[in-house]
Amino acid sequence: MQLQETVHLNGTLCHYQNAHISVMDRGFLFGDGVYETIGIFNHQLAHVQAHLERLQSSLDHASITNPYDHKQWHEHMHALIAQNPAVAQGYLYIQITRGTSFERHHGATPATPTVLMFLQAKQEVPLATQGLRIMTQEDLRWGRCDIKSTSLMANVLHYQAAKNAQKDETLLLRNGILTEGSTCNVFLVQDHCLRTPKNDQHILNGILRNKVLELASELDIPVNMEPISYQDLLACEECFITSSSRNLAWVCDIDDHLIHQGTMGPLFQKLHHAFHSKHQGA
Repeated sequence: MQLQETVHLNGTLCHYQNAHISVMDRGFLFGDGVYETIGIFNHQLAHVQAHLERLQSSLDHASITNPYDHKQWHEHMHALIAQNPAVAQGYLYIQITRGTSFERHHGATPATPTVLMFLQAKQEVPLATQGLRIMTQEDLRWGRCDIKSTSLMANVLHYQAAKNAQKDETLLLRNGILTEGSTCNVFLVQDHCLRTPKNDQHILNGILRNKVLELASELDIPVNMEPISYQDLLACEECFITSSSRNLAWVCDIDDHLIHQGTMGPLFQKLHHAFHSKHQGA
C-alpha cells in the first residue's frame, strides 16, 4: 500500500512531511486514542455510516470527545479524497487521540483531541488462488477488544509471530475458545452453516463481518454466533477471514492442518462473489 501525500491534521490539509504532532500527545506517550479504517472502492468510501457509528462507540467507551459532527466528518473526508484523486482502491485511516498535555500523567485530561486522517492506495487484488496459511496462539490482548484502540502492541506481536513462522495471520484463542485474528474477524463453515464468535468485549465487531452476516441472511445461509473451540477450527469444512484491508480472504491451513483439502470452499466463493457484486461500487 502507498501513503498519499496530502493528509488531514486537526482540520487542516497539508503534505505529510509538514504534519507535526506534539511529543506530549497522549497518543504518542500512552497509545491513548482510537482509530477507524474505511475501505475505498472505485473512489468511494464504503459503509461510512457504520464506520462512523463504531468510531463514536470507541470514543464513548474511551471518554474522548468526538471533534466533529456527522456533517463535518463527511466534509473533511471528502476534502481529503479530493486532494488525493489517485486513490481508486485503498482505505482512509482516522486516528483520534485524547490530545496534548503539558505533563506525562495518567490522569491528565486535555480538552482538545488530536485528529489525523490519511489515505493509502492499494492494487485491486483478484480472488487469490492460494489461501492463507494460519497459526494459532493464546490471546494476549487486553479485555476490551471491542474498543478500536490505538494500543496495538499485543496485536503487533501476534502478527509478527505469524510472519516469523512464515504464516499469513495468527488466530487467537482465549482459554481454548476462538476470539478473532490479530488483524481480522473469523468465519468457519461446518455442516453447511456459517459460524463466527459471538459479539462480546473480546472481539471487534467488524464492519465487513457484519456485511457478511447480512449477505448470509440474504442468501439463506444459516448462521450461528457461538463459542468456537480449537477442535472446531481443525474440523471445519471451510475457514475465511474479513477485514477492511483484506476484504474476504480464504484459509487453506491452520497450524499446518489442511482446510477443505487446501482448496477454496464453495460457500466462501458464493459469499465472495455476492460481496463484490454488491459492494464494488460502494
